[in-house]
Parts: sequence; C-alpha cells; structure tokens
Amino acid sequence: METLQIMALTALIVFIAYITIAIKQFGIPESISNTFYLYNEKRNGLGYVFTLFMWTVGSLMIMPMITLGDGHWWQFVGFLCPTALCFCGAAPMFKDTKMESSVHVIGAVSAAILGLLWCFLAVGYHTILPVLITMVSLVIAMGKLTETLMSCKTFWLEIAGFGTIGIVLNIAVFTML
Repeated sequence: METLQIMALTALIVFIAYITIAIKQFGIPESISNTFYLYNEKRNGLGYVFTLFMWTVGSLMIMPMITLGDGHWWQFVGFLCPTALCFCGAAPMFKDTKMESSVHVIGAVSAAILGLLWCFLAVGYHTILPVLITMVSLVIAMGKLTETLMSCKTFWLEIAGFGTIGIVLNIAVFTML
C-alpha cells in the first residue's frame, strides 16, 4: 500500500473510531462538534480530544486530496477542505464566544461543501452519487432506529456528508493511484 492510501484509510478509520467511541460514551450527540463539550464536562476536561481528532483527520486527508488533484485547476480545493476542518477543530468552543463560533461554523460548513465539491471534481457524479445515496439512506435508517433523526439532525447531516467524503477519498486513492 502506498503512503497516500494509508493516510486516506487511516483518516476514515480515525473518523469512524472517534464517532463510535463518542456514541458509546455519550449517546448520539447533537453534532460532532458538541462532543467537545461532552468530553469537557463528562470526562474531566478532555475536550481537547475533539481538536486532536479534527486535526488528525484533516492532516491525514490533505496530501491525498492535493495529490489526486495534481495538474487540475481544482487542486486547491484539496488543500482548502482539510484546512477548513482543522480550523473547525482549532475553535471548538463554538457555544462560548462569537469569534470562536464564527471560525468554527465557517470551518465546518466550508469543509463539508469543499469536500463534497472535491469528491465531485475528483471522481465525478457516477461515483459520488451512489455513495451519497447509500450514506443518506443509512443515516435515515439509523436516525429513525435510534429515534434521534430530528433531535440530532446536525449530527446525522455531518455523518452523511463527511462519511461520503471519507469513502469517496478512499475510492479515489485506491483506484486512481
């Protein structure tokens, strides 16, 4: 396996592991970002784990995304998406100050939009659409099963979006390199 494949796969594994551990400890959170507050309140100030999670995933995604865009006009999108994710992690106290809320929300929304745009540009709609439809279907099923689809809608949107980005990045890195 090449280094970029290992990085992309590790990013997806870290994402899945973090979400799984958070759900096991706290139940379905309002959002992935809210796990900062849950770790801080219920695990004696361990909120920084959220920041480390965001920085790890962003750092592991940046090289595969940039490399797969090499020679294309949209290569910069592969830089901006993971960087925005890191900004989101750098401002975890989105409920406390207006400045931190702005940086956090802009980072999170930008990462989601740029990540899905990168997926579309890198592999096209024929790959991203089936993955996105599958992720949305799974999210709806899990949300209804846990009766949290509406009460935790931000979380489920994040899982569908970032799950799609992680899976498509791995499809791209394993088929295009």
